Amino acid sequence: MLGDQNLFNIMQKCLVCQDETTLDYDFVVYIDADVLININSPPIHDYYDFGDKIGAVDEWSQPSFDKKVFVHEYYELPYRYPHEYLRREGFSEVGDLAKKVLNSGVLVFQPRKHRAHMNTYYELALKNNLKLIDASCPVVLKLQNQIKNGYKEIKEIDGQVVIYGKKGHAEVTGLIGQTNGNAIIVESLNDIDKIDFSKPISIYSQTTKSPKSYSEIIDEIKNRSNSKLKFIVKDTLCRQVSGREPQLQKFSNENQVIIFVSGKKSSNGKMLYDSCKKVNPNSYFISDTTEIKSSWFKQKVSVGICGATSTPLWLMQKVAQKIADLSL
Repeated sequence: MLGDQNLFNIMQKCLVCQDETTLDYDFVVYIDADVLININSPPIHDYYDFGDKIGAVDEWSQPSFDKKVFVHEYYELPYRYPHEYLRREGFSEVGDLAKKVLNSGVLVFQPRKHRAHMNTYYELALKNNLKLIDASCPVVLKLQNQIKNGYKEIKEIDGQVVIYGKKGHAEVTGLIGQTNGNAIIVESLNDIDKIDFSKPISIYSQTTKSPKSYSEIIDEIKNRSNSKLKFIVKDTLCRQVSGREPQLQKFSNENQVIIFVSGKKSSNGKMLYDSCKKVNPNSYFISDTTEIKSSWFKQKVSVGICGATSTPLWLMQKVAQKIADLSL
């Protein structure tokens, strides 16, 4: 349970209940992307009685201490201990404060009870000059608002919202939520039959999908739709991703070997890698230096290293150094 003194490390989640749609729910469960969910377990708000308080996952349910240390050292993540973080932020005399910092990977809010409280805490943080960073992607936030408003409009004429994207992807799951779970997910042309072509259609795309593939989906829907019915097409692709495609293809054509660095679950990484592979068959997808094979570079003169939109520079540099060491 979290009281007023224990909210230090959930400042970034203070605005979870800001969206008025959350007031329609008794509980809102906030889950970090790196938290594993056991689908066989009962809902957390049914298993625990939180009363009027915000629920939080305690340390016992997290990986062992040794496992945490391994993960942080492997990925070179600093400040793995609460007291180190607090000292870094200017709290020279930490004392027992570190003991009050619970893991906030899973939080259970009751919007109607906690909204005002969280807003008050957020304002208090600002008055005390505590730095809050909103790392939400503005392109995705804009898309969420578009779908939310578009769903209301198309629903009035008995229409349907279609989302071209990967089922289960965090962004797509969030977009479905803007339609109260009523959106139709199309992953490829094979899913087109899910659409009711006797009704109006409003289509959106996951921001990181291929422009060419999105265009093919749109063309197929046009061919099968009743021309008298409304068909709304929204250009919701992220140009920072799609705009890189021709540049990477040119880059791939200029080098004999391409090493593409990205997380295996990155949608834009997979899309951009496929673009490289089409131009240069000697393109290899890796997520870590341990995956590099010396056989890729035999009798090759030039090697190009590139990555997904969110691939960190330090990892690209680490890959470059590894390849350089192989050639010595």
